[in-house]
Amino acid sequence: MTNQPDIHHDFAAWTAHQWAKLVPEADATAASVAIRFIRTADELAKSHNTTIKTFNKHGITSIADFRILGLLRHLDGQGISSNHIAQHLHFEPATVSARLTRLERHHHIQRTPHPTNRRTHHITLNPKSAPLIDTVYKALIHNHTQFFNSLTPTEHQQLATLLTHITQPTNSAVQGGQGV
Repeated sequence: MTNQPDIHHDFAAWTAHQWAKLVPEADATAASVAIRFIRTADELAKSHNTTIKTFNKHGITSIADFRILGLLRHLDGQGISSNHIAQHLHFEPATVSARLTRLERHHHIQRTPHPTNRRTHHITLNPKSAPLIDTVYKALIHNHTQFFNSLTPTEHQQLATLLTHITQPTNSAVQGGQGV
């Protein structure tokens, strides 16, 4: 009899084991890694949402809002189009447009006509919002420190390296939508 993983001890291993019984030709190891990855991402997202909730009253309602504002903060007053924001952050253009409208209502961003393209705007961070964005960043860094506190510095670097390998644009499985 094989040593079956316990659902309560290691859900990812248990789930992969169950799938291996049902579909033996599939790679159960890859499934186990993917399940762990998805569960970790979900837990980190929950943690982000909890942190971001404290900034809802300022019009920052999601990590996506922060990512847009953070990008604009890094550009230090240089404008960028909404299409470029969508491209850099891997968001749908319609999502960016809706978020920008809301962020503009809260006076976090400024839209000015693009100098050469009448169909688009130059989007910049309102300088008055910079201290708030820095405060959100500090709260998220505290969150990340707590979230990854069980890793040693070496493990932290190894994880960062492995994730970089997975998310490189040259990884055709991820680009082609074949990744999990």
